[in-house]
Amino acid sequence: MVTADDSEILTQEDEVVRGRRSEALMRDPLVSEALETMDRAFYQAFRDTDPVDLQTLSRIRLLIKCLDEFKGFFSTAIETGKLTQANIDLEVREDENLERLKRQRLERLIR
Repeated sequence: MVTADDSEILTQEDEVVRGRRSEALMRDPLVSEALETMDRAFYQAFRDTDPVDLQTLSRIRLLIKCLDEFKGFFSTAIETGKLTQANIDLEVREDENLERLKRQRLERLIR
């Protein structure tokens, strides 16, 4: 995974932290309220706009799309962080199992 400007590769730990920060932001009541307020306002403006006013409808549609992209950015960061954490956990378990097997083999050789 790369950063938003594609200039550097993030470590697994960076991905996990980024996902957790994104989740915390999206769960923040103030951020949630702001996003819901914008969502309602854009859809209300869409409903209130005369169907023949294509320029205004197009602008409103663009605002809705931008809001969806904004939410999607954080959603992707959250999911990437969770998947990366799951991969880290799996690697740790595999390493622990490998070490356990090595110890068992060593114990058998010693006996």
